[in-house]
Parts: sequence; structure tokens; C-alpha cells
Amino acid sequence: MTEPLPISPKAALHRLTVRPGDGILAIDCEDLLRAIDFDADKIAHHAAWDLSAELITRLRPAVVMLPLFLPQSDAMTLIEALEAMGYHGQIIVLGPKLPKPDLVEQELRGLGPGSRLRLVTP
Repeated sequence: MTEPLPISPKAALHRLTVRPGDGILAIDCEDLLRAIDFDADKIAHHAAWDLSAELITRLRPAVVMLPLFLPQSDAMTLIEALEAMGYHGQIIVLGPKLPKPDLVEQELRGLGPGSRLRLVTP
């Protein structure tokens, strides 16, 4: 069981345990990260259409960050793709304020990543 996340998305993201040399792959969430003033070393920003097994193999990210909602899809689609590619690192989903974030997180975890996935909301 994972520990509860703090209320602040910025605080939650700063608590990530990323070892030196590990990277963070941010999929279509550069604006979201900028809005909460999250600046971390080793972030690679890519668009959802760039997501591929080759990209995961090349970058070897310890963490993949993605928004809950995208213009053409949603986090479920990207999580399913990551699982199909055999990605085994942490997945952080950035979402808006939700009435029942625990239910949304449970549904996303059910796609395969289990406790490797965290939903971060304000």
C-alpha cells in the first residue's frame, strides 16, 4: 500500500523517489508542470504521439508523468499503451480537482500498473 499523497500537487511531485541517473518522461504535461512550478532535472517532454517502445527503451524513465485528460484521448489509453510496452516504472497521472479521486485512481491502477500508479490532484 502506498502512503497517502499530500494535498499539494507540487509537494507530491517533489516527494518522488528518483535516483540520480533516473529520468522522468512527461507526456503532454509541460504546461501542467509549469503551472505548479515543478522543475526537476532529467525531465524529457514528449507528445503522446511520440510514445513508443523505442522511446521507453531509449530514455529508460523511472517515472512517466501524464495528464488525466488529453485533447485526443485520456490517461487510460496511455496507461494501456505503457503496459503493452512492458513499462514497469512509476506512473504519475496529473488530474484536476475531482469529487472522488480515490475511485479514479483505483480504476487507473486496475489497468495493470497497480501500486506503481499515483493520481495527483489539487
